[in-house]
Amino acid sequence: MRRSIAELCGADHHGDPALLAAWLANKTPKVFAGWMRRADASYLVATERGAIAAVGAVTDSGEILLNYVSPDARFRGASSALLAGLEARAAGRGARQCTLISTKTARRFYRARGCEEIGAPVRKFGMDSGFPMAKVLARRPCRAGLQTCKGVLTRLELPKARVGSSISFADNGGDGEDPRVSDVVAPSGPPGRLTIDLGASADNWRKLARLAAPGRCAAVVKADAYGIGLAEAAPALWEGGARVFFVAHLGEGVAARRRLPEAQIYVLNGLEAGADPADYVRHRLAPVIGAEDDLERWSAFGAREGETSPCALHLDTGMNRLGFESLARLRAAMETHGSASGADLLMSHFVSSEFPDDPINAAQIARFDAARAAFPSLPASLANSSGMFLGQRPIHDLARPGYALYGGNPTPGGANPMRPVVTLTVAIQQTRWIEAGMTCGYNAQWTARRRTRLATLLAGYADGLPRGAGATDTKPGAEVAVAGRRCPLVGRVSMDLTIVDVTDLPEDAARPGERVEFFGSSVDLDDFATRSGTIGYQVLTTLGPRYERRYLPPPASQ
Repeated sequence: MRRSIAELCGADHHGDPALLAAWLANKTPKVFAGWMRRADASYLVATERGAIAAVGAVTDSGEILLNYVSPDARFRGASSALLAGLEARAAGRGARQCTLISTKTARRFYRARGCEEIGAPVRKFGMDSGFPMAKVLARRPCRAGLQTCKGVLTRLELPKARVGSSISFADNGGDGEDPRVSDVVAPSGPPGRLTIDLGASADNWRKLARLAAPGRCAAVVKADAYGIGLAEAAPALWEGGARVFFVAHLGEGVAARRRLPEAQIYVLNGLEAGADPADYVRHRLAPVIGAEDDLERWSAFGAREGETSPCALHLDTGMNRLGFESLARLRAAMETHGSASGADLLMSHFVSSEFPDDPINAAQIARFDAARAAFPSLPASLANSSGMFLGQRPIHDLARPGYALYGGNPTPGGANPMRPVVTLTVAIQQTRWIEAGMTCGYNAQWTARRRTRLATLLAGYADGLPRGAGATDTKPGAEVAVAGRRCPLVGRVSMDLTIVDVTDLPEDAARPGERVEFFGSSVDLDDFATRSGTIGYQVLTTLGPRYERRYLPPPASQ
């Protein structure tokens, strides 16, 4: 049976009638829902008394689109049950925020559930939620391919579903991902939680800025601000005083420009192969140029446009990665193409500044000093986070800290002068006792030497935890904090689970639901990383999407 969308959902609804017709056959009064796979989303339709009660979808990235809610009060139970199903699936896909495709009736439905609409956004008041509030997007049309109604794309915090209706996931056109379930209730939130102290990050920048004086201090926000979130970190650093920012890629620069309309932004990887210089100029991004061909392309564009745009010059002083291979080549390139280059910064990058006694540091400083002498009118930048703490103080005109801004230790082996920024806690799912001689984890890599109590935690290498973080029979592993005490991880870290030895704790200190700190105020990030066989940079930048992220804003006085 086919009906027009206007018949099904009202005059403001449009789309492909075949998308919904499959669900109309059910005439029973109970709530009924079926999943249908289409494009990059799983659609869910709830019918009651033979009519469409609500239509929604969950994208593969875990965002919710609520397309339609019937204004008929008799269908309120079906609509609530559908929303619970959408929330449950979105949470299972790691969603931290939801997207609403809003019709008039859908907005009324949300307001009735404790949400309030203020202009374009819809915002919730007075209820706890497993989905933290996100910044509101500007009003814009719905994305093609995911909507079946006209509306406004809005970031939304959903209240928890507290419904008594059961919901059946039919096999009709399903996407094969859901078994038959009942009593769907949205979870209280993901078991892993990242608490990110933006005030601490701003404090770290101010401390480094004082160290850099009389030179200036930039902020490196590449790799999504080292994994903590560029959209949140960059504005906080700007408010803290940073005015110059560095990213790695052109796309990162565009994203940073949206958040930092007045900042000076450099793109460290330079003029990307195949990229149009106009893309950099359009977004007021300065590429860090390290090859003659790129300098020629950049300068030629400026000459054609009749206006030069800023760039930085990168001299390789020992990394052998990017940059002009020698000062002689840089000078020759500038003699040929420099007049229209717009170059306003000379820079290089340390190889081993975290080890102060490494002789390559002195060699790089000497090579860079020669370049500064060759280009005395250009401001110079050499020091990264660790470079700022070298005895030679090679800070020059502009320092470029990154890792230290986010709580990483720029002086390995010494006390960390920076405030911790990121805290990761994960819930205990289960505890058990095993006897001496028993093993745990994949491939039986760790063997208990005594009667041992184990706690299984709800995060694994799919969440960015190093697979080698757990101890084996041949090596120690990382430690985490349980009830304020350090306990060792044991066995191989699995995709979704990690095991910790809690034998030495009182039993009531490690119970299901209790949170365990992987790093933060009790466990130093670099300590966790080193014991896991990696570096803190990698730990931060591989933090997975399944964590709930809670951002602590800087104090109002800052």
